[in-house]
Amino acid sequence: GTRDIVSVEAGSINIGQFLTRGVDLEAVYDIPGKGAHFITLSPDESKLFASNKESAAQVFDTASRKFIAAIPAMKDAPGTGNGSGFEGLTPTPNGNRLLIIDNDQSNLHVIDAKTYKEVDRIALEGAAMTSPKKTRLIKLMFSPDGKTLVATSYGAGQAWVIDASDYRKQKLLAVAKGPQGVAFDPNGKSVIVSSHDSALLTRVDLVTGKPVATYDGGEGIEALAFY
Repeated sequence: GTRDIVSVEAGSINIGQFLTRGVDLEAVYDIPGKGAHFITLSPDESKLFASNKESAAQVFDTASRKFIAAIPAMKDAPGTGNGSGFEGLTPTPNGNRLLIIDNDQSNLHVIDAKTYKEVDRIALEGAAMTSPKKTRLIKLMFSPDGKTLVATSYGAGQAWVIDASDYRKQKLLAVAKGPQGVAFDPNGKSVIVSSHDSALLTRVDLVTGKPVATYDGGEGIEALAFY
């Protein structure tokens, strides 16, 4: 059989299928808003969530192939520029919540995945103040066991190891310039963070939240995974 492949490019969601000769593009759906950057799939594959750098995030129903809701951007954010929207986002492992980071204050917004309403908002402790007119690019990823959330801030050179049972329990660490990619070691004890701008991979202990090793990874790494 085949599986759908989904990508975001030039403000659109592209849906197609992997075939032996390559990818067969089925349809393109324009994402409402401005500055579409990331998409993520709900655990039950019924919804796609898309973040916009300069406007509200969007909810796409995969069955009807329609955008069905918007998650409003920060009211107190700048009216233009990256600070008026969101970037990093991820559903919780059980699918009940969507976590999304705003580009204004670098706050973590907890969204009910059924009503699309905000139920909590948590500051990332010690987040460096960077220009909201430029991308802050904070990414989010849960560990495979769902116990840990890791956030990386490209603009600040920071990362957080967060207790997934209480998002206010955070361990902040400094990493090399431009962190983006996150990959959890299958042993469950550490995570690798890739720094796009500095060609460095940093291994972080999940218990202490401290760097324990670095490796030469090559420049430009935005995503990585163990296999």
